Order: sequence, then structure tokens, then C-alpha cells
Amino acid sequence: MEVKYRKYKNYYILDLIGELDLYNTSTLFDAIDNVSKRNMDSLILNMSNISYIDSSGIGALIKGHTERKAAGKGFIISGISESINQVFTLSGLIHFFVIEDNVSDALQKLVKNNIRGWNYGK
Repeated sequence: MEVKYRKYKNYYILDLIGELDLYNTSTLFDAIDNVSKRNMDSLILNMSNISYIDSSGIGALIKGHTERKAAGKGFIISGISESINQVFTLSGLIHFFVIEDNVSDALQKLVKNNIRGWNYGK
């Protein structure tokens, strides 16, 4: 999996490309850790180019979400495919994560509501 970093105001966007599975969850952990060290308010994971996710990938997302929330920082997932949406729906995670259709919608939500940390809802 490849990760590309973008910054908008005090928000980081991680563009994830490839498969999110057992073999590359450490790449996601490292990317989230790098952003967390920079004390950014909110993180958007752009998953529009993720073609596959397994249970390890889901676990990595849950861990990233939980750690960011514990630190009072935001965590939004955007651009999930229909197949990943089905996995999230069947597992109940569709209600656990804040999910937006795309990065623009996620940024608009953050900027419009002047969100600087975890205090946002769906």
C-alpha cells in the first residue's frame, strides 16, 4: 500500500492506494503515527483508491480511530468503495466511523463547523 500525505489548514489527508491487509497495516500505523506527532487536529483517510481490505486492515482502522479519539483528535474516512461499504455495514462499523463520500465533503464538514478535534458528529 502506498500513502500520500496532503495538508489543508490544520487537517491532514492521507491518500491510501492499494490493498489494506495484513501485509501493510504497519504502513498505515506509521502514517497515522507521523500525523499524530505533528499534533494535527483532524485526519482524513481517503480510501477511494483502496481495492481490498481484510480483517487486519479493519483492525488498523479501528486502532487508528481509537487512538485519535483518545487524544481528542478527529478521524474521518472518505471515499470507500461499495464493497468496503458493505463490509462496514455488515460489521456495524458504518456507525462506528465518521464516513464521508469524498475528501471535499470531509473537509467541508470540518471547515464549516470549525472542527479542531473530536467534537463532531455525523
